[in-house]
Amino acid sequence: MFIVVAGVERFAYKGVASNLVTYLTDVVKLSNSSAAKTVNSWCGVTSMLPLLGALLADSYWDRYSTILASSFLYVVGLLALTSTAFVWAWMPLSKARSSSSLFCSLYLISIGQGGYNPCLQAFGADQLEKEDEIPCNKLDDQNSNKNSLFFQWWLQEKPLFNQDFADSESLGKNPNNGTDLLDNAKAVLRLLPIWTMLLMFAIIFQQPATFFTKQGMTMKRKIGKSFMIPPATLQSAITISIILLMPLYDMILIPAIRVITRSDKGINVMQRMGTGMVLSIISMVIAAIVETKRLKISRRMGILEPLSIFWLLPQYILLGISDVFMVVGMQEFFYTEVPRRMRTMGIALYLSVFGVGSLLSALVISIIETVTTAGGGRHGWFSDDMREARLDKYYWLLALSSSLSLLVFGENVTGLRDLKQYLEKFGYLDDSRLSINVSNYGNSIRHENTEKDDIFNDILESAIKTYQLNYHLNVTGSLDSDTVKQMTMPRCGVADIINGTSSMLSGKKKQQHHSSTPTGFHTVSHYSFFPGSPRWPSSKVHLTYGFHSSEAVVNSQTLRSICSRAFTRWSVKSHFTFEEAQNYTSADIQIGFHRGDHGDGAPFDGPGGVLAHAFAPTKGAFHYDAGEKWATDLRPGYVHLESVTMHEIGHLLGLGHSSVSDAIMYPTIPSGVRKMHLHEDDIHGIRALYALGI
Repeated sequence: MFIVVAGVERFAYKGVASNLVTYLTDVVKLSNSSAAKTVNSWCGVTSMLPLLGALLADSYWDRYSTILASSFLYVVGLLALTSTAFVWAWMPLSKARSSSSLFCSLYLISIGQGGYNPCLQAFGADQLEKEDEIPCNKLDDQNSNKNSLFFQWWLQEKPLFNQDFADSESLGKNPNNGTDLLDNAKAVLRLLPIWTMLLMFAIIFQQPATFFTKQGMTMKRKIGKSFMIPPATLQSAITISIILLMPLYDMILIPAIRVITRSDKGINVMQRMGTGMVLSIISMVIAAIVETKRLKISRRMGILEPLSIFWLLPQYILLGISDVFMVVGMQEFFYTEVPRRMRTMGIALYLSVFGVGSLLSALVISIIETVTTAGGGRHGWFSDDMREARLDKYYWLLALSSSLSLLVFGENVTGLRDLKQYLEKFGYLDDSRLSINVSNYGNSIRHENTEKDDIFNDILESAIKTYQLNYHLNVTGSLDSDTVKQMTMPRCGVADIINGTSSMLSGKKKQQHHSSTPTGFHTVSHYSFFPGSPRWPSSKVHLTYGFHSSEAVVNSQTLRSICSRAFTRWSVKSHFTFEEAQNYTSADIQIGFHRGDHGDGAPFDGPGGVLAHAFAPTKGAFHYDAGEKWATDLRPGYVHLESVTMHEIGHLLGLGHSSVSDAIMYPTIPSGVRKMHLHEDDIHGIRALYALGI
């Protein structure tokens, strides 16, 4: 039933949309530009209304009721449109015709699609997520692949599953009728940067139904003695390209990419959309070249139809191939990047890209028409005389604009990847993959760059909220300026969350110690230890240290003096004593400057990356990154060497991070800042670790 409903609806809608521009110019007698703007405006409204339908389905009604009500309106609109066309066909040309009935019929179809489309697609995709309640990573990957397959099917309209439409568990009923609209709006706003970058593709997507069709009307279309190829027929080349390419995509392209990328999905959603954008740009370039050739021959030979209509096939086919990547990727992206309660809204967001893109296309046509006909007497780019029109320039403009949009899209994707890597590195996302294992790799002070214009799903929002809690920031779940500032500070690379356990505020584990102040109030310490609380043995209270650097960065005597002062400060507040060893290889602690891969499993990455790392007891390795900008005094843009040394010695003795911002063991230290004296929290931590008493 699902398959029949989806197939019939697509057949009806495509039949109307594909031939509408021809009907408007030949029957309604609109100009080329007016007809194109009318089609674009109608398609735009049709694609925008699903936002309202999805809001009603997700927040107030349910998907099944919304599908039934909107389908009724859809059918009424189609019947009204058919009746209008039938009456006009029998009406004499000399009699005035009112367009109101035509446009009322068209927009009634739009209202019907507004509720039908998002609910039906979300309903179908939901059938493939029955196993989602099982917490298994492998199963999650399988469900992600199933979603991708579903949206591939939706694009080419062939079944991948057999599910009764009336399944009581699949009617699309939403148990969260009271969903907070503010939360829904917040989730939508996170997707706007990527949503905006997709608008140029949506504008290009409108060309087959408008100017590609008008282009075809000026070409040789006759086959045999009398049969004329309808210009809109070439739009079927897009569908045929999709149907032919999809099996090759699944059986050849994706397996090959899996081998290259070593990813189960082969190509991720962002890469898929980026590929689609590139192909659409190439399609516009080819369309511009063909149109330039048509105009050149038409003007030279003085004929209106100088080329065969089949010259247009490459641009149609390329758009079909781009759809395989772009449209499927967009559907999957917007479906999976919103909370589960908003899946219908996710599909509506995908449709709204084409809605706003269509409206923008109409606006662009109006602006270009005004500019190119200014002064009077000139033929504009969209002249009704196709020998004077300059569609080639319009296509070049679209190709250039889409290229700029692609560049910005790539920047946004890079920013998202950097943000995820940062959060993964420090345990907030997928800690088991990318967080530093203290016992093997030590602790690292580093600073990362993040971008503010990235997208977030529920998982990313939760990770950022935890990060903000740990660093005393306003817990908003968004990448606000304060959070970005904190993330871009130099910091220690040991994960704040290890094996799912946070050593900072989000872990809610605080050690309490009574202060010695006359008030009698107690203070709360936030120090932490490494997992398992590794420490130097009780018999090892005198530690030796030595120096060996593969690169000379700081004068050796200066480095010795800095380390000696730092060790002395820790010695005063603990039971340890420290002495420089005569032989570097026999020292308990080994200190030096190195660059890149230096053999300890934690390679440095040059300026702007890892500053230094140290290892928990009893390995005793302490390395600075030779590629960083170090200073022994306070300088803007430089890292204070003695402050980092104090921090890393704390790790060498077994201390983890503190959530007290003034403590030496606080994870971050901005450039140009000096922190050389132990905070009360640091002292409590080292004495608690070795049971020295407060």
